[in-house]
Amino acid sequence: MNNSLDILSLPKHQDNLAHAYIVEGIDIKKRLINIQGLTRSLLCQTEQTIVGDFCGHCHSCNLLNADTHPDFMMVNADEGTIGVDDVRAISQFLSNMSHLSGNQVVVIEHAENMTENASNALLKTLEEPTNKCFIFLLCKTKSVLLPTILSRCQFIQINNKSKDELKLTYPELADYIIGFSNNSESELAKWVEEQKVEEFTEVYQLFIQWLKKQIPNFVISNKVLSNPLMSSFLLYLIEKRIRQLMLKSAKTGNSTSALTASKLLTKYNQTSNLIKGQNKALAMSQLLTSVEPLIR
Repeated sequence: MNNSLDILSLPKHQDNLAHAYIVEGIDIKKRLINIQGLTRSLLCQTEQTIVGDFCGHCHSCNLLNADTHPDFMMVNADEGTIGVDDVRAISQFLSNMSHLSGNQVVVIEHAENMTENASNALLKTLEEPTNKCFIFLLCKTKSVLLPTILSRCQFIQINNKSKDELKLTYPELADYIIGFSNNSESELAKWVEEQKVEEFTEVYQLFIQWLKKQIPNFVISNKVLSNPLMSSFLLYLIEKRIRQLMLKSAKTGNSTSALTASKLLTKYNQTSNLIKGQNKALAMSQLLTSVEPLIR
């Protein structure tokens, strides 16, 4: 059974696989689907040698279906961080012999959430791999990982559909929604299912009104502050506006305002996670007030 992996850069035969890979891709669901197929292939007990092939009915495949496979470990930090204790658990897992006398597979989802100490603790495992073990670090972009981690792993990139392809699938969605998703089809599907499109449209319209000085800062900030997704969307719109001004200023040679706005937005993004309570509203208001004369 071929899982039709969307990972063209992998070698064809399992014997040629490296022991550690960084799997890079914006689309989280697509990442997981690919890594699930690869995991099944590596743990299948039939005589499978082609990457992506698995039988689907052996004891190992059935254990994976039931989420009880003793030679598979998933570390997931969708929220919060992956700490040293999580990495120690991985090391302990791989130090034991395979229960089914086959491969062992560890998947670290949201690897970008590893603390620096956790990343350093993982180095020893990556440097001294045990026989027949495979480690996959899943992240949106490998640039967020420590250089020492990068130097000990091979890379897999899972490409998204193009904007034009997504427009064919979701013709009702505006370009700014597709752009905000980073061309992630699973994100778009989720937003459509959760009926978020109207919210995106309303925030976009408020942003345009704000740019035209038709509404004050507090109207748009009050609209998004209680909704992290819409807050991120507003920041995306500001960033997109800055990029437009930079392209325009490249022709005139006057990019001071756009560069200043970009620095202000970068500073806000770096500190916003540390801001709590009512201070979030104040910080957002200060950002809008600061960038307002620079991007209008």
